[in-house]
Amino acid sequence: MKQKGILRWILKNLPVILAGAALFTIVIMETAQCIYRYTLSHTFNFVDDVAVVCFSWTIFAGAAAAYKAKLHYGLDVLINAIPVKHKAKYMVVLDTLVMLAFAYFFYYSVVLFANVGPKILMTTGIPYLWVDGGLVYGMLMMLIYSIEFLIDDIKKLKNNTDESKEGTKCAF
Repeated sequence: MKQKGILRWILKNLPVILAGAALFTIVIMETAQCIYRYTLSHTFNFVDDVAVVCFSWTIFAGAAAAYKAKLHYGLDVLINAIPVKHKAKYMVVLDTLVMLAFAYFFYYSVVLFANVGPKILMTTGIPYLWVDGGLVYGMLMMLIYSIEFLIDDIKKLKNNTDESKEGTKCAF
């Protein structure tokens, strides 16, 4: 029973875990690279390639984690300008547009991933699929979260409509 809880927690927080692990890897490897370069006049050839892969995963998994936590501030300015009584309707429209944008981005990230071909990173031979995989994962997670947000806002809109028929105030 305890293992199911841990597994559920890991799956729920996977974007944060992946972004954090990738960022941690970049910092440790680049720090070691710097220390070795200036103390022993030696460098590791593979560090730059691994950093490129980790950077991709840090950016896109981190963006998905921030989107899930609603930490992207760009849309907040638009939403705060909407009158409270109309906010639920506009949120559904806005969530639909954002979901469609993420569906578009996800589709083209899969196209990019599929068309990478035999491209590899130079010093390690790591397939470039690992770099583009971060993009696909991030866009998929943001699409899933946008669908969740849309469903939640449709439920809120429905509840507000039901409440307004009864003459109660909006929950927002």
